[in-house]
Amino acid sequence: MVALSQKIDLRQSQSLVMTPQMQQAIKLLQLNNQDLATLVEEIVAENPLLELADGEAERAEPETNSEAPTSPELGEGSDSTDRLLESGELLKSSETAGENRDSDSLTPVAEDGTDLGYDASAFSGGRQTGGDESYSDDINDELAHPESLMDHIAVQIPLEFETALEQLIAENFLEALEPTGYLPAQSVEEIADRLNQPQTEVEAILHRLQGLDPAGIFARDLQECLKLQLQDRNHYDPWMERLLNNLPLVAARNLDRLQSLCGVSRSELDSMLVELRSLDPKPGLRFSGEPAVTVLPDLLMRQGSDGQGWVVELNPQTLPRVLVNRNFVTTINRASSDAATRSYLTEKLSAANWLVKTLEQRAITLLKVASEIIRRQDRFFIEGPQALAPLVLREVALSTELHESTISRVTTNKFMLTPRGMFELKYFFSASLGSIGGKVQHSAAAVKHRIKTMIEEEDGTDTLSDDQIVAVLRSSGIVIARRTVAKYREAMNIGSSVERRRGR
Repeated sequence: MVALSQKIDLRQSQSLVMTPQMQQAIKLLQLNNQDLATLVEEIVAENPLLELADGEAERAEPETNSEAPTSPELGEGSDSTDRLLESGELLKSSETAGENRDSDSLTPVAEDGTDLGYDASAFSGGRQTGGDESYSDDINDELAHPESLMDHIAVQIPLEFETALEQLIAENFLEALEPTGYLPAQSVEEIADRLNQPQTEVEAILHRLQGLDPAGIFARDLQECLKLQLQDRNHYDPWMERLLNNLPLVAARNLDRLQSLCGVSRSELDSMLVELRSLDPKPGLRFSGEPAVTVLPDLLMRQGSDGQGWVVELNPQTLPRVLVNRNFVTTINRASSDAATRSYLTEKLSAANWLVKTLEQRAITLLKVASEIIRRQDRFFIEGPQALAPLVLREVALSTELHESTISRVTTNKFMLTPRGMFELKYFFSASLGSIGGKVQHSAAAVKHRIKTMIEEEDGTDTLSDDQIVAVLRSSGIVIARRTVAKYREAMNIGSSVERRRGR
């Protein structure tokens, strides 16, 4: 028989508690500048003590009042922030001998140590345009407006058809076109009857329309759509024709039957299926008519003023400028003695100060990580993709004394405009491939670029197989497996040697 009793047991344990402020800081860290600006606007709308400053606004030094509620110091204080800025670590790589940023350009600080606002210009050399004259004053002006499918085809019709009758028939087909790029099955008969024209002439106009961009447009079924795309690539041969004639077997993955019907080997059939999967079954959907997603850089990189090293700064055009209106707090406190009002203002002021510090810390972290990436990938910006060095999150984390999860959040969906183009920060991270002797390490991205270059330089009558590519790379000291070459090639949408030979 078991006796039941109650007792008190005292234990100690450690646990991580994510406060709402910490959750907000993590959320702000992983957002890009555009999403950050949207979120900050929502926060400002809910907090009467926060304001968004326009590009021309100048902040006046607010009054300080000993009776005004203040929040405790959170995170790093302004002194440590000033030291980081004065050290120049944030705006330059270790090789850059550019200008240091003055700590006075940081957010103003009241006598009690409370931050008064966050200004992106503190992290961009004090300028409200890009860091260099070569950057456009308005990046949006360089972006093309989205084009609808109808507009895209309409401009091609006058170039393809000369007579008014041909253009009239073509425009009738355009009106019947579905958003997917397909035509109704009976469209030829209907248009011929409507315009009182022979079906043969209307069919001829349709065949010419099917040669317009994008490939696969004006098809009446899936098989015809895929056929048009293969013809555009000059890859439509008797073997691919047999494959398209048996699409139900492709859907059922009856490879043995397909191999027999097409009269090819299993490896050739696999290559044919890979190319088939690379085709677009609904080519019209790429012209949805919806606004194009605009990618704006979060960071701007340029060469140092002395021509040596690199300078990186935040893009002030996409960052919010947040002010804390302490004058409002002081005025309300003087006019009201209500405890509930004071408590409300204390809460909102604490939230406002936390947002300001979080934005500053985000800027510091982003610049610190970007500077370290630039320092480690210096050869890439000089020589190009073939010089991209192996780099993993752990290496940057150790150098910057940040956690790997922080590096991952900072580099995800953040773009940097460099002299070599726009790149996501994730692009600069690449696994390391072994080398013969183990002395020199090669990044996967650099090896991909070399494989692409080798294929582009192929002779028209002789294409390199994956095994031959492996042999060439091994002769250069790069250890790589054939299946890895195939994986890299497929990731770059490059066909096999059989497909490339057939296309030539």
